[in-house]
Amino acid sequence: MRKAPLVLVVVSLLLSASALEAKNRDKSWEFAGMVAHIDGDHTEAVDNTIGPELHVGYNITARTETELILNTASGETAGRDASYLRTTLHITGNMLTDRETPWVPFITAGLGIITETIDATETEAESFDAGTILTLGVGTRYFWNDNWAGRIEGRYNHHDAHEQNQDEYVVSLGVSWLVGGAK
Repeated sequence: MRKAPLVLVVVSLLLSASALEAKNRDKSWEFAGMVAHIDGDHTEAVDNTIGPELHVGYNITARTETELILNTASGETAGRDASYLRTTLHITGNMLTDRETPWVPFITAGLGIITETIDATETEAESFDAGTILTLGVGTRYFWNDNWAGRIEGRYNHHDAHEQNQDEYVVSLGVSWLVGGAK
């Protein structure tokens, strides 16, 4: 049942989209608000979480973009409440930028920092750890006009938290706003 609103949003976005040939532009900024579903490492009893994600990117060329991604989420780790903050810097390669299509698929790779805070209980103290996070992903944008696009992406994250290797799978959905650049 929790996936029904997500499916409705995706179907609505696809049905209301027009067939424009808008796409990424040289020297433009991209701002994206996303909702991310993070599938945690099941071997460490980390629950799945949903949280907001903010993307700020700069298109060096239509094919190459740098992006800063901030993601925050709360969940449970081994039965204790936990909060996470992921900050990553990405290099994104956009494809099909020279074709007449509103779809702009991309691949992305990034490196950053993850902080994890596990709340205190009656018997255990609060636990905090920070570590390096490596992320690889793919996705696509669908441009409705020159400045607005729907965006969906999937990413794999790997990091060490509390001295344990952890893998995460992230699916995020949102809207991008492109500003500046030559139209």
